[in-house]
Amino acid sequence: MSVSKLSSEIMRFISSGNPEIVCIKGKWGVGKTYAWRKFLKEAHQQKSIGLKQYSYVSLFGRNSLTDLRNAVVENSISTDDLDAKPSLTSLEQAAHVFRQGLNRAGFLTQYLPKSDKYADGIQRVMFLLARNKIVCLDDLERAGSGLNIKDVLGLASQLKDEKGCKVIILLNDEKLEDTQKIDFEDQLEKVADIIFSFDPSPEEALLIALTTEGDFKEFLAENCKKLKINNIRAIKNGILLQSTFRNIRWIRSTCITASHPYGYTGEFFKVSAKRCTNYRIYNEIRSIRWLMGIKRNQQAQRFRPSCRLTARIRFWQR
Repeated sequence: MSVSKLSSEIMRFISSGNPEIVCIKGKWGVGKTYAWRKFLKEAHQQKSIGLKQYSYVSLFGRNSLTDLRNAVVENSISTDDLDAKPSLTSLEQAAHVFRQGLNRAGFLTQYLPKSDKYADGIQRVMFLLARNKIVCLDDLERAGSGLNIKDVLGLASQLKDEKGCKVIILLNDEKLEDTQKIDFEDQLEKVADIIFSFDPSPEEALLIALTTEGDFKEFLAENCKKLKINNIRAIKNGILLQSTFRNIRWIRSTCITASHPYGYTGEFFKVSAKRCTNYRIYNEIRSIRWLMGIKRNQQAQRFRPSCRLTARIRFWQR
């Protein structure tokens, strides 16, 4: 699906207050999460978000449905301040809604466990009263072994049908095992209202990733089109690496011009800059290697954490 069509559908989804489940599938790195956050931010700037609460939850490593339910409540923030991080303040706001709900539904207190299990009971009741949110469930394919995908889809359905929530599910379905994928597709068709396959063209990926203009970005855009690169993470890393080398040139020129006023020799600054820049380049190359999967390659054993620590110690002892 084209980015323009996806954008219009997602903006409609965000601006509407009607309960709905949307799923966006796509390969790793194509920018599903990045695009979702960008569309949500645009809707916030236009003051066109239909609901007052938003909760983002990554399923990576989550091993139980209870953990997922708690995360939906704990990660809730106001859509008036999307830049805020979940905190005690946002939890207090959720607790305020919880107290108001208890006043209207005091009978629920009879279901609260006593003594040391009281906190767990509070969280259960808070989830029962948590409603009218936009909930983003990300990294579905990376959920822990203790969390069944069917249960996640069941929770999404509950949030929509019983709590008036809008749920968006983001995942890389190619990472699901064959039997798991077939089962997931069958269940998803029953649960989701709309399913998108996100596979932007190189031009569309560049529109999402490049937020400013510049000579290098024009060069990067030209070559991404030639190589048919639509991986937004790869494009963003190209921008980051260029920024690193630009900073290196700035450090070198600063060291040379600042040597005389402060009484240091140019050689001192050159050596200092070389160590800083080499260390920076080393970290950038290491992260890019990791992103490209070279960490799993036997030839990259020297990038293990223990070896990196040893290398850093030796580097600074020179």
